[in-house]
Amino acid sequence: MNSLLRLLKHTVFFLTVGSILPSASANIDLRMNHIQAKGTHNSYHLKSISRWLLPSHSYSQKNLDVQLNSGVRQIEIDIHLHTSNEIQVDHIKYIDDKSNCNTLTSCLEIIKDWSVKNPTHSPIIIWIELKDHDLDMLLSSYKIFLPDLRLVTKDILSVFSLSEIITPDMLRGSYETLPEAIENKGWPTIDSTRGKVLFSLLNDRAGRKSYVKNAPNLKNKLMFVRSDNEDQPFAATFKIDNPVSSLAHD
Repeated sequence: MNSLLRLLKHTVFFLTVGSILPSASANIDLRMNHIQAKGTHNSYHLKSISRWLLPSHSYSQKNLDVQLNSGVRQIEIDIHLHTSNEIQVDHIKYIDDKSNCNTLTSCLEIIKDWSVKNPTHSPIIIWIELKDHDLDMLLSSYKIFLPDLRLVTKDILSVFSLSEIITPDMLRGSYETLPEAIENKGWPTIDSTRGKVLFSLLNDRAGRKSYVKNAPNLKNKLMFVRSDNEDQPFAATFKIDNPVSSLAHD
């Protein structure tokens, strides 16, 4: 089978623009990997007045609930950790650090409130990216997330209950790995995941390595992780910056 077509079968969403959002009466066989969802990058972002700001980041996003009302179903949140153990949300300290929700919990609370008011919504994908490797080290309060991400899990569960989250265990079921589960039973249906959220760690390398340590199939983990290929035991969500180009050169 063409490798990109295999990838499309295994992946759930791309960071993409364009929306096909089924109604609550959609066919029960329609599954999460069958739809394309409108998403935003740096979903929390507000324009900074810093003279060091790159032109490409000279923009402000609408509040998260406004984005969700407009059909957005993929949110990307950059997070930073400091000695207070408060997980902060912004892009790059000093240079591009303005946000319309300043902490991870405050961002998630906006999404949760909107979800409660719209209980039949299509699943919302929340991409989490660790950004503590940028200019945070210049702050005396700087702290790294690694070697584990328990604080991220704690903040998520302070807002969303486990029953409101699409977890790797939910997808994997009785199978050993996520690719095996997807190959044999597929992704959950849209109707079975309405009103729920799915978290995926956008980092690869050290961040991902730390998160999957002792759980390569993400057993008992809250978040999915960014995958490189469909043969990895945790492979389910992928970041493909240009799927059109990938298809052309496959």
